[in-house]
Amino acid sequence: KKVRIAPIPGEGITWAKTSYESPYGKISVDWKTEGSAFELNFTVPSNTTAEVLVSGADASLELPDGITLVGETASGIECIALPGVYRLNTLELCVAQS
Repeated sequence: KKVRIAPIPGEGITWAKTSYESPYGKISVDWKTEGSAFELNFTVPSNTTAEVLVSGADASLELPDGITLVGETASGIECIALPGVYRLNTLELCVAQS
């Protein structure tokens, strides 16, 4: 029971919001960009973990309890999130280029 959350801002897209009613509960994700800041909100239901890619972040991003840093990628950081409700913010956004 694993989900992947990997928003890719850029190309004129400044926000997105979605949810899915899984057998274990509701998975929800919303994100937005404002200037160079990026905000990611998400919910991971019981008995589920989430692989989360946070665009524009680096290992110095302060992560809340329940989220563990796995490593850095070219476009951000990858984390594992336990069940819970989370909000992550970055001040500098790494915008996807085509």
